[in-house]
Amino acid sequence: EQGQYLEPLSSKSTGFNACEFNPEHELFACGSVEGHLECYDPRVRSLVGNIDCAVYANSNSGNSVSLPAVSCIKFKDALNIAVGTSTGQILMFDIRSNKPYFIKDHNYNLPIKRIDFHTLNDDYVLSIDKKICKIWNRHTGKNLTSIEPATPLNDMLNIPGSGLICLTNDSPKIFVYYIPTLGNAPKWCTFLDNITEELEEKPADTVYDDYKFLTLKELDTLGLSHLIGSDLLRAYMHGYFMDIRLYNQAKSVAEPFAFAEYRKQKLRAKIDLKREKSRVPLPIVPTVNKELAEKLLHDEGDFIVNKKKKQKAADTKESLTILKDSRFRSLFTNPDMQIDANHVSFKNIAPLVSRLSKQTAVEDESISNENDEDQDEEEQEDDDGNDLIDDMLTSDEDN
Repeated sequence: EQGQYLEPLSSKSTGFNACEFNPEHELFACGSVEGHLECYDPRVRSLVGNIDCAVYANSNSGNSVSLPAVSCIKFKDALNIAVGTSTGQILMFDIRSNKPYFIKDHNYNLPIKRIDFHTLNDDYVLSIDKKICKIWNRHTGKNLTSIEPATPLNDMLNIPGSGLICLTNDSPKIFVYYIPTLGNAPKWCTFLDNITEELEEKPADTVYDDYKFLTLKELDTLGLSHLIGSDLLRAYMHGYFMDIRLYNQAKSVAEPFAFAEYRKQKLRAKIDLKREKSRVPLPIVPTVNKELAEKLLHDEGDFIVNKKKKQKAADTKESLTILKDSRFRSLFTNPDMQIDANHVSFKNIAPLVSRLSKQTAVEDESISNENDEDQDEEEQEDDDGNDLIDDMLTSDEDN
C-alpha cells in the first residue's frame, strides 16, 4: 500500500530452499539448507522460533554423514506443519513443540518435493519425491496407496475437494490419477465416476492369477534354479513368479510319490471316520453310588459293555432315564446319599448282596475276555484296512 520495499528479514542461515506463509496467525516459515525450520513474524520482523529438523531426520534415516536440508514446507492449519527433508523424511510438527509427533520416511533417500493435505479428509497427507507419490495417514503413517510412474516426478497438484491428482514429470504429458477413496470427481469431469462404477461391476483378473510365487529356496528344492534369468521366471520382491502349469509338472517330477501318499491318507481318513460313526459311546456311570447305577443298568439289560452287542442310541436312551430323572438325581450326585455297606440295615440284606457280587464278578471276567477279543479284532481290522488301501492304490496304478 505504501509502494515501497520493506526491510528484508535477516537470518544466520546460508540459504533457504522453501517457505510457507500461514494466513491464520501470519507466521512466515522458512526451511534452511542446514536443516532448520525458522519462523518469522512479519509484524515484528524478527525470528520467533527455530527448530533443528536435521537431528530428527538423521536419527530416523540412520544417515550421519550428510546433513539433511529442508526441501519443502506445508501448513495444515494454525498449529500443524509438515516439513520435508532432502533425505526423504516428512516430519509432522505441532508448532508449540520442538519435537515431531510423527516421522514418515519414503525410504528412497531422495528430496521431498511437495507435501499437501487433502481438503476433504485432512488426515491424509500427499507427498512426492522424484520417484514416487505416497498417500498416507498423518497419525499412523499407514499408506493408503502409492503411485510410482516410469518417469521422474517434479511436482503435484491435488484438485481441491476431489480425488483427482495431477503429477508433473519429465515427459511432455501430465499424469492424472483419480482415487475415489479420497473424494468424488470434480464437477467438470463427472464422467470419471461413471467409469469407476463400470470398473467395479466388472473386476479385472489379477495379472498373476495363473502364476505361482516361489522363493529361491523352493526353486532349489524343485531343481529349477537354473531357470533364473530366463523368460520362464519373473523376478518379484524376494522370489519369482512361475507359470502354475510348469510348477505342477516340476513338482510331480520332484515328488513322484506325493500324490499316492496323499490318496492313501485320504482313504485312511475315510475308513477311520466310518469306524467312529459305527461306535456308540458308553453311558457315563455316576461316581456316587456307582455300584447301584451299574446294577440298575444291568438289570434293565441296557448297560452296553460288550462292543460286539452295541445297541442303537434310541435303545440306550430309555436305559438312562432313571439316572437322568430329577427325582433320583440327588441319589447319584449328593455324597451324603452314598450307600454305607457297614450299616446294620445294609447287613440285613447281605445274602442278596453276596449273590449279586458273585454274579458281577463273573460278568466282569466275561467282559474282560470279550474286550481282549475286541482288541484283537480291532488290530485285525487295522491290518485289513491297510491291505485294502494298498489294494486300491495298486488297482488304480494298474488301470
